[in-house]
Amino acid sequence: MSLNRKDFEIIRLVSNEKINLKELALNFKTTDRNIRYSIDNINHYLKKISKGDNIEVVNGVIKFDSDENLVKKFCGEENKKDYIFSKEEREEYILICLFFQEVINLKVIEEYFQVSITTLRKDLKDIEKILEKYQL
Repeated sequence: MSLNRKDFEIIRLVSNEKINLKELALNFKTTDRNIRYSIDNINHYLKKISKGDNIEVVNGVIKFDSDENLVKKFCGEENKKDYIFSKEEREEYILICLFFQEVINLKVIEEYFQVSITTLRKDLKDIEKILEKYQL
């Protein structure tokens, strides 16, 4: 299991709010089932840091009564190691490095993203296409 940007966004949105499952799915342009999978995943990680705090779905309504400290703890350093960067997030980070750093160490980037060098090379090829398209 891993966490992604959508998981962190969901916990932020449902914290101390009642939100309709279908509305949340529309917001993320996904299915109800996909949101339920995300909630199950989030609950897995919540069990590690709290006792009894859980996101619940009752009659199509998402409820999560928590305090602000729990949400901050969930989104903090403790779960950082379980966060998986999307392709777009990796590419954006690499582009920023290309524009603002004199020297780029791919080994450091590989370790930061926790991806293989093969994945990083693929990202670099896609970035090269973007740069060519905009003649940069």
